[in-house]
Amino acid sequence: MQTIIEKQLAKQKTITTMSSNVINGHAFEYAIAETYISEIRRVNENILVNPIIDVSYERAKECFYSLNVDEQEKYILSAQVTFPTIHHLEPNLTNQTSDLDILNVRINDSVSGQSGDVRDIIFSRKGWEFGISAKNNNDAVKHPRISNDINFCESWMDENHLSPKYKAQIHLVFHHLSAFIGRGWDSVDFDKDLYVYMPILDAFKLEMERILNLYPYLCANLLRFMIGKHSFYKIIKNKKSVLIKAFKMTNDLNRKSQQSIQVLTMPTRIIEMSYKEKSTNTLILTMDEGWQISFRLHNASSRIEKSLKFDIRLIGNPPEIFNQHLFT
Repeated sequence: MQTIIEKQLAKQKTITTMSSNVINGHAFEYAIAETYISEIRRVNENILVNPIIDVSYERAKECFYSLNVDEQEKYILSAQVTFPTIHHLEPNLTNQTSDLDILNVRINDSVSGQSGDVRDIIFSRKGWEFGISAKNNNDAVKHPRISNDINFCESWMDENHLSPKYKAQIHLVFHHLSAFIGRGWDSVDFDKDLYVYMPILDAFKLEMERILNLYPYLCANLLRFMIGKHSFYKIIKNKKSVLIKAFKMTNDLNRKSQQSIQVLTMPTRIIEMSYKEKSTNTLILTMDEGWQISFRLHNASSRIEKSLKFDIRLIGNPPEIFNQHLFT
């Protein structure tokens, strides 16, 4: 069995292998969970709240306490200013119906995010739950990879409609890159934008247009992959403000509140897909109902790998979506 010291060293080692962005993200999750628990008990000191202390909760706690005290206070303040809004939209947070009606608070694991559940903190009672996606200075929605072996249509849209032409075009680029795997990007003598990014994006653009024009119902599938299969609130912490957005996919969000939020209208067709102005690595997909998605292709590592990565952001949404900016 591990001693207490050995366990502490193992925890420290786990944190040191994380990037600062990952640490800050988990720290913000913990700040929201713990702050909301305190605020709920302040509203009703007799309420039953059960934080589920598992590996995910402990990891978030370790990340939070790895920050200096000033940073911790900023995270707590950002969480505090959002509580009144979320409580107003989700009154069940403090609506305890009996002594057996316990509010559970859980920090989600990263595997759930990969399978389409983007909620980081989940609050639940019997027959009711809602979740929050917590972001620290980051509004990206997905970071999927693209390679010679990845069928993005199947993994993103639950269908297999990739064309032989697309596969052949992608194969040419990654076959060329395969001779340089392991080398630094700064050591190669070719322009990666011209010989890697643009050929991949050109092929990707044509294939996305072909697929979404032939099968318009996949526009909704694509969006659900990007923003998640469950309804949720997104809280984005910036330096001096916090943004709350509500993604209400079905009527499982915003129950019993005096302020009703509209269910989002899914896209039904593609309008266009084009390069971002003056960019060689970013495409913008525009669909109906106000949806617009940015796809930025990047290497994600200083060394050449077998795949590249997309940084995907939601840059346009229907006007009826709930938005609230709060200042800290």
